Amino acid sequence: MEGSAGRRHRAEQRVKRRSPRPNRSEAEAREARRVMEGSAGRRHRAEQRAKKRSPRPNRSEAEGIIIMRDLLILASASPRRSDLLRQAGYSFTVLPAQGEEIKTSTVPTELVLALSMQKACEVRDRILAGELSAGGSAARDGALIRGEDTAAGSAAPDGFLILGADTVVAADGQILGKPRDEEEAFAMLSMLQGQTHQVYTGVSLLRIPAKAMRNGFSEADAATRSFVACTDVTFDSMTEAEIRAYIATGEPMDKAGAYGIQGAMAAYVREIRGEYSNVVGLPLCALRRTLREIGF
Repeated sequence: MEGSAGRRHRAEQRVKRRSPRPNRSEAEAREARRVMEGSAGRRHRAEQRAKKRSPRPNRSEAEGIIIMRDLLILASASPRRSDLLRQAGYSFTVLPAQGEEIKTSTVPTELVLALSMQKACEVRDRILAGELSAGGSAARDGALIRGEDTAAGSAAPDGFLILGADTVVAADGQILGKPRDEEEAFAMLSMLQGQTHQVYTGVSLLRIPAKAMRNGFSEADAATRSFVACTDVTFDSMTEAEIRAYIATGEPMDKAGAYGIQGAMAAYVREIRGEYSNVVGLPLCALRRTLREIGF
């Protein structure tokens, strides 16, 4: 044992002591498998399948914010607002407000806030009355709001977020809405040419949780956030002929202040201070920041 055979024996013993022992015996492993095949195992597998099917909440990794899976509803028929939302990457459903605007103020900031909230509230009431389930994609969205399965793998949202917006142009203490006719459009553009004016957009976000759809809605269920964005726009000088030519394009007739900055009028915009998208009809930067703050 003191010779080479002894040294080899002691080396083998040291290796055995250093080798990690198995975690459990074969008998223990068989017992664990038997348990897994029993009721406990079936329950465990069912729980694992449920976890895989359950949609994980979106999370901002940088901020650790749980993101709501709300259905975004744009309460506006404006194609420009829809284009801006799509451009920013938002998925949404359009359900335009249809009621007559009730103007309660001549102060631009107050007016756009009031009108944007009017639009959001009108659409909320129509949704609660079941109008969203009229047909097409709206029917699918309505079913999702009520927590109904519409397709394999679809998941009901946590609620819905209504976006109401209103834009006005203000110059020389006057609020300029959409022109009633070409002569009014001419008067507005004559006032704006060569001057700096302001564009105000009020945005109201009205969130209703899905449980309010199923269990009955009360005002306490609603969460609201509103804000106003303002952009200064300076026009270059325009001749009467240039104004008439622009009006002849038809572009001014459905726009506040009788112009669209994204169209032919862009050639006369000398300077902008503030958000460009606000002048188009929806301040995307302010909207994105607000949606992030509320966890959307």
